[in-house]
Amino acid sequence: MNIRVAQNGYGTAQRNVGTPRAVEIDVLAQITRTLRAAEAARETEYAAFVDALQANAELWRIFAQDLSDIGNGLPLELRRGLFALAGFVHDETNRILLNGTTSEELCAINHDILTGLRQSNPVEAGL
Repeated sequence: MNIRVAQNGYGTAQRNVGTPRAVEIDVLAQITRTLRAAEAARETEYAAFVDALQANAELWRIFAQDLSDIGNGLPLELRRGLFALAGFVHDETNRILLNGTTSEELCAINHDILTGLRQSNPVEAGL
């Protein structure tokens, strides 16, 4: 999965699911599943692993862009915290690529965000 695929997937999910929150849940769950599968197969499918990392980083870049929008309805402190988390995801992605560490921390972050999103939204997307 590359950045264009992530962007297209985000748009497709938005058309199919409806609410912005449901789209976030669906796309984040899908990217997390892909990243976990790519991590498990990274020794033999390294290019797919890199693509999955890049898709995850791109999603977080999109989140950061939305968080910085003046029209974003989240409380300012929450926006700041999530924006900082997006920066961490960017930095951690680079560390993984440079040092060969696992993506488990990124998957854990995504899982925690999914848990929070699902608690405030009745739409469930499988993980």
